[in-house]
Amino acid sequence: MYLKSSYVEMMKMELEKEAFKKVYGQAVEKAEALARETARQLQEETGRDIVCGVSGRLKNAESIVRKLMKKECPPTFSYAAMQLNDLAGIRITCYFLDDVGVMAARLKEHRDVRFIKEKDYIHKPKSSGYKSLHLITEVPVETRMGEQWIKVEMQLRTIAMDFWARLDHRLCYKKELKEAQSIKRELREYAEIISMVDRQMLSLREKIDAL
Repeated sequence: MYLKSSYVEMMKMELEKEAFKKVYGQAVEKAEALARETARQLQEETGRDIVCGVSGRLKNAESIVRKLMKKECPPTFSYAAMQLNDLAGIRITCYFLDDVGVMAARLKEHRDVRFIKEKDYIHKPKSSGYKSLHLITEVPVETRMGEQWIKVEMQLRTIAMDFWARLDHRLCYKKELKEAQSIKRELREYAEIISMVDRQMLSLREKIDAL
């Protein structure tokens, strides 16, 4: 999709004007902290690590404009705040497939999380083969105007899912390669192979736990 550089520059200026990095950056930090807190609680309860990594990010101006144009919305911050759920986001990488569900359930119940909706790409993968569980949430942030609840998308996936997603992004992001049927077919095949490994590793852990 062609992006006008003027739209991107205008969005950059709006993000600065709206103190985007400060407010949404705090939301990312808050979400990361409560994810790590939840992971520690689960580790104490189960006697094993559930989460192997938590990371956060803010969507950049180019990605915001690209997504707004795809939705046929004006490329302004006000529309971005209303229409996009992932201006702020964190990624939670779990060791095993069942850990994703356990972690998601705890996050939904957290006192500092307002759960809005769920996008389950694990049971219903994207056509590319992408798998992940997305929780659209809000977390509280202190601002000059008092406490505000800011949207944060929490992506939960296994190490195996993360491996596929990272390489898919590295190979094909912003390229037209996925338009080639052979490329799309191979990516889906590799996603299925990785999903099979995920299931087998969970089965192996359950066997070890039963010993």
